[in-house]
Amino acid sequence: MLRIFLPLYLILSVFFASFIIAVKYLPDILLSGKVYDSTERLLRGTFYLVEQELQDLSYLQQQEAVANLQSHFKFPIFLLKQEDPLINEEVWKRLLTGKIAIPETEGDKVLKKMQSSNTIMVLNFSDNQRELDHKEAAGTYYLIRKRLLNHPQDEWNRIVNNLQIHFGVPIQLKLLSDINLEENEQQHLNKGKIIALDHDTNQWRFIAKLDNSDYVLVFGPIRQAITSVGFFTAIFFSLFLFLAIALFLWFRPLWKSINELSRTADEFGSGKLQTRADINQSAILGNLANQFNNMADRLSGLIAGHRELTNAVSHELRTPIARMRFGLDMLEKADDSAKQRFMNGLSSDVDDLESLVNELLHYARFEKVNPIEKQQMIAIVPWLQDIVENAKGYAKGLNITLHIHDASKDKCVQFSPRYIARAIHNLLRNACQYGKKEIKLTLEIKEENIIIHVDDDGEGIPEKDRKWVFKAFTRLDKSRDKRSGGHGLGLAIADKIILAHKGYISISNSPLGGARFTLYWPGNILK
Repeated sequence: MLRIFLPLYLILSVFFASFIIAVKYLPDILLSGKVYDSTERLLRGTFYLVEQELQDLSYLQQQEAVANLQSHFKFPIFLLKQEDPLINEEVWKRLLTGKIAIPETEGDKVLKKMQSSNTIMVLNFSDNQRELDHKEAAGTYYLIRKRLLNHPQDEWNRIVNNLQIHFGVPIQLKLLSDINLEENEQQHLNKGKIIALDHDTNQWRFIAKLDNSDYVLVFGPIRQAITSVGFFTAIFFSLFLFLAIALFLWFRPLWKSINELSRTADEFGSGKLQTRADINQSAILGNLANQFNNMADRLSGLIAGHRELTNAVSHELRTPIARMRFGLDMLEKADDSAKQRFMNGLSSDVDDLESLVNELLHYARFEKVNPIEKQQMIAIVPWLQDIVENAKGYAKGLNITLHIHDASKDKCVQFSPRYIARAIHNLLRNACQYGKKEIKLTLEIKEENIIIHVDDDGEGIPEKDRKWVFKAFTRLDKSRDKRSGGHGLGLAIADKIILAHKGYISISNSPLGGARFTLYWPGNILK
């Protein structure tokens, strides 16, 4: 689960961290310089024209001149001295470089120092009309008109060209007939108003008609500088675009994996038992796909095992049933002296069927998830001695001995005595069937592991056949008559019991010359 959602947590964490940084820090870092540059380009010419009007005047015369100019400006314009509280050390240092300054506490005021004195010119834009007043720039056009109208028209182009070097944006003198205007724009222009044109280019031009002439003064084009609103819009769009792309990249492989798992589950459910989920282990749902494939392998194995078991059971049942049917037929025809012999044969066949059913029930029990009941602490050496004594009852004269390695009689081991005893007896019966004279049971305890060897002196098991020994109903000699003994389930049940104890059974060559079966399982050992 952590592997699935950790990338999502990281994506959201990066997004919110970037969002906070963008809101709190980026405006000051990125916008401050752009605001200064944009404002200085727009107002450079205005400050130059105002300073031209005020030069060679005393401070009082300058204040009177500014008061006269005020009526032509759409925003307050006034003068300050260096001693004014608005002029702190940082602002003054910037003003001394000849650049404009915008005090942090008074962001609507733009300051510039006159070159010929320490007088500071201030243009004060109101918060709610700053952009509108910027665009109309009525005071700037008034000062340019005033300069042009004091000269003949044939000198206007020269004057405008001379002014251009003092402006941060283009200013041009054009004939009115050369400008394509709509009717309402033409009407506003004839009334002496300043009109703004952008024509969907995001580059504004401001136009004003010069009195008593066919000329217009064009201010621009001016590319719109990014504002705080535009800046935040761009930042938010970029962040949400990043979030969308990151979520898409996170969700796309997840969606593909879910679709692949869904497809595999549908096909597996429809009977295609060989279908497996083709998902890379490193993918988000790689572990889930691996678990699904393991589950599918187990289910396929169980189904295949049940199919084989059904086929084998039907074969195993067919033989005693056929014998019983033959015995019944013969019983009807037999005389009194032969009936008892056939009755004994039928009783033996019934016993054989009962034995087979019991073995099948035990085998089926170990197909469960947790077939072993609660385990017990058992003194293992006396317990093994009892098993050996019981085994002598079916040993058919073979010598069965118990050998103990490095284990004292008072050692206790945790396991299920009922089922481990059955597993050992199954191995001992198998050894008695194939052994010749001697069977040896050996106990070893190494650290926390229990090891029990069952050795016989028979023919042994070829290495190529050992993998088939623990398969249900498997007989390596291929015989299926009553003399072969058993039903081929004893070793399969023993293997299931040891697997349920989280151990295993291995086959090797015995020191006695036959086969060695080794039971190995981990267990809690009390010394």
